Amino acid sequence: MEIQVKKTDDDLKARALLLGAKLLAGQMKRGGKYEEAKRVYQIFFLNCELFPESDKVPRRYFTMEEREHDKLSNGLEIILYEMPKPEKMVQKYLEGTEDLRNLPSELKWCIYFRYKRSEKMEPLIEELCKQEEGIMMADRALARISRDQEKWARALFREKAAMDYSSGIYAAGKAAHMEDARKMKADSLPLEKIQKYTGLSPEDIEKL
Repeated sequence: MEIQVKKTDDDLKARALLLGAKLLAGQMKRGGKYEEAKRVYQIFFLNCELFPESDKVPRRYFTMEEREHDKLSNGLEIILYEMPKPEKMVQKYLEGTEDLRNLPSELKWCIYFRYKRSEKMEPLIEELCKQEEGIMMADRALARISRDQEKWARALFREKAAMDYSSGIYAAGKAAHMEDARKMKADSLPLEKIQKYTGLSPEDIEKL
């Protein structure tokens, strides 16, 4: 799986093909049988349009015959999600000219992932959850994960605050002891007595 957040100078079509072929060939070991190779999926999420002439999302590619389209093999499947296309459909939905129920399930998932973190799109996400049980289950799972992360963050904050408070008390106490030791040293008290009364190390006392 790969995510392209912006258009690059690479030939993304060739990139998808070569990476998929590499994954497929990488399974084969010396002496292995070809039929033992597992099916490979190369999935691209693209923040650009490679096929502007079509609104289809996602686009799936296999190795097949040029006219009759029978598959040579199911070993490699390349799936391309062009994210700007769902954005256009969402805009139509917001304008009231597109019904989400008419969209394929995969496209609904694409829209869900695209807008899940957008507060403005909460009604859209709620509508997708009503229409797709899988999306609803995923949304609930993400909510549980978010709550667990929030609990962890709060616990970490409390622990850090306690450590900071303890460190502050320790630092303030040490500063007071340093001041006492400075006065004792000025009165020419022996090092041993200064250490006994203040609890400071001989090194700290010597630095005064």
